[in-house]
Amino acid sequence: MLDNAIRYSPVSGTIELIVEENKQNQQVQFILRDEGEGISPNDQLRVFERFFRTDQSRSSQSGGSGLGLAIAKSLIEKHKGEIGVRDRADGKQGSEFWFTLPITSEKNKNAERLL
Repeated sequence: MLDNAIRYSPVSGTIELIVEENKQNQQVQFILRDEGEGISPNDQLRVFERFFRTDQSRSSQSGGSGLGLAIAKSLIEKHKGEIGVRDRADGKQGSEFWFTLPITSEKNKNAERLL
């Protein structure tokens, strides 16, 4: 996701990584915000599919196989997390990719191993 943010943002653009803990849901959320062209609502629905690339002409110039986000989704879901993309919440141009992962303590990890 960070590689995509760098690749598709303007040279002078800002990329932000925000990390938030949600103690109530026992999750940590990561938000990666860029200032690129953004992703259309239709493409947002498909961007995590294997081999999907948004704009073929733009994608062929910047490289990439269309597998990175599909792999990220698979890994995050295997760790009981969620992943998604949306327009920037602050109204600026660009996208926000986010993912959550559960927070587990060592005590909980040991209990899970026994099951």
